[in-house]
Amino acid sequence: MRAVEMDFLPGGVGGGLTGGHGCLKLSYMRATLTISLPLALRRNVSRAAKSQRVTESEFVRDAVRRRLALDRFRGLRDRAQAQAEAQGIYTDEDVFKIVS
Repeated sequence: MRAVEMDFLPGGVGGGLTGGHGCLKLSYMRATLTISLPLALRRNVSRAAKSQRVTESEFVRDAVRRRLALDRFRGLRDRAQAQAEAQGIYTDEDVFKIVS
């Protein structure tokens, strides 16, 4: 979720969208998660982040986003597979027969 505070015009009372501060400020709501890693994994995260020229936090955020996307994909695939099997579709060949 994002909290946005905007003020485009400098000045006093009524001089802008938020009372005349003369700036545009964006702030993002964040929560901190503390995790424990084995030393070898911690070193690997540090090296990988450095080689990609990102912070360790950004590296871990990206890894978590990717894992969540993969989990969502697997869930969708499992549901689609169950629906396909209910219709007698088990192999790629079964699919090709239907679409050809």
